[in-house]
Amino acid sequence: MIPKNITRKTILEAIRMVDEDGIPKKRRSTKYNLAYENKLYPPKYLISLANKIISGEELNPEVFGGGAESNTYLAALGFEIRGGKS
Repeated sequence: MIPKNITRKTILEAIRMVDEDGIPKKRRSTKYNLAYENKLYPPKYLISLANKIISGEELNPEVFGGGAESNTYLAALGFEIRGGKS
């Protein structure tokens, strides 16, 4: 389950972290990407990083779903989700 305190602001902060530090190979997208400013990002990894910004710990990707759960949550925050690999 995705914590409800993850906001658009924390996702944008997570995007900045990915821009600076990159994406670990094991955390790359397999089907969907979040599109932001002409770049693609792995939705589940952004959610995990956003949780780290809030609580100090990355959210374990096994405790929440990719695909519909992550994409619906991020779309509700106003982000564009696209199919395909990053």
